Amino acid sequence: MTAAAHLIAASTVTAPSVQFIYETDGSLNIYMASKLPEGVPASNWLPSPEGKGFNLNHRLYGPKKEVLSGEWYVPPIVKLTT
Repeated sequence: MTAAAHLIAASTVTAPSVQFIYETDGSLNIYMASKLPEGVPASNWLPSPEGKGFNLNHRLYGPKKEVLSGEWYVPPIVKLTT
């Protein structure tokens, strides 16, 4: 199931239900756009409303000590230009 299909079906994305494609360094890029960007795997795309704002939430259940200590944090969202 792609992230887009999952989002449409359930309005959430959970790692076990989506087959993300990771970068060679092990990082994960998620793209939010109204249309699938060229060259982006559909599994890493989340549809967002065109011309409208939206909310993004990140939840961690049973976080590891690195999260609780502040050693790990959610990376910033970066706006890409086309």
